[in-house]
Amino acid sequence: MRRQGKDTKRRIIDAAYELFYKDGFARAGVDAIAERAGVTKRTLYQHFDSKDALVAAVLDIQNELALTRIRAWAERASGDPVTVVDSLFAGFADWSKQRGWRGSGFTRAAMEYAASQAIPRGRQRTATRPRSKRGSPNASLNRASSPLANLHGK
Repeated sequence: MRRQGKDTKRRIIDAAYELFYKDGFARAGVDAIAERAGVTKRTLYQHFDSKDALVAAVLDIQNELALTRIRAWAERASGDPVTVVDSLFAGFADWSKQRGWRGSGFTRAAMEYAASQAIPRGRQRTATRPRSKRGSPNASLNRASSPLANLHGK
């Protein structure tokens, strides 16, 4: 039974990863993720307390996949440190040129969140969110109210 739970959790993460990457973190809905994973929304929430928790799990997996790829590049690289670093950056350049590549999950999540904070939300404002003019750099300073604020706190 425990194995089945781990498989289900991984299917949910894989489905979320695919939809977050394709549609964006904000636009990919929990209903669509559950459907893609072949589970009910209730099952999804049994594995993840919130969409933010699912985003954190997806970013953890994305990080593991990226580090695996970078380690493989590093293992193939040889020579002096400058050559090794050049080889790693060449690997990044090749990776980013692949068809359909849309960037790092961490970078995309940060950009989506920053963009959402730059737009005033009227009644949705809270006392903890700084008030600022549209597009002001101060619009995204308060990370405590961020739906992604707990990504690094495990």
